[in-house]
Amino acid sequence: MLRYDDIADVHLELTSRCSASCPMCPRNYSGGKLNEQLPLTELSLADIQQLFPVELVVRLKRLYLCGNYGDALVARDTLEVLEYLRQAGGPKLKLGLHTHGSGRTPEWWQRLARTLSYCRFGIDGLADTSALYRRGTSFEKVMASAEAYI
Repeated sequence: MLRYDDIADVHLELTSRCSASCPMCPRNYSGGKLNEQLPLTELSLADIQQLFPVELVVRLKRLYLCGNYGDALVARDTLEVLEYLRQAGGPKLKLGLHTHGSGRTPEWWQRLARTLSYCRFGIDGLADTSALYRRGTSFEKVMASAEAYI
C-alpha cells in the first residue's frame, strides 16, 4: 500500500506532446516520424488535482516536470497545474521545470517565474547551431523566454 509519508520527490511527465523534433528524443525516430508506440496525451488540471491531493502535495519536498517524452511547455494547463502545486505545497516545496523554452508569451514566463523554484532551459548551441539539436525550436524565442523568466 502506498503511503504519502513514503513519497518525498516526484518527477511528473505532464504530457507526451512537444513542439520540437530533437534527433535523440524517444518521441520520434531521429527527429522525424513520431513514435507510434507513444500516444500523444496530457494531464489536465483536474487530473493533477485528483492524482495529487493537497494532503500529498504538502508532504513533498520536490516536484519537477522534466519532459522525457514531451515538454510541459506545450500542455494546455501547465501554468495552472504549477500554480495549484505551489499553492498546495507552499513555499517549502521545491518546484521545477525543465524545458526547451521555445514558446509562450513573455507574460506567461513572468507568471511562471512567480510560481517555480527553478526553471532549466535546454539550450543546446548558439543561434547558428541550436536548430541542429533542438529541431523545430527558435533560438530567439528560447532567449526571449529565458529573459522574461529571469
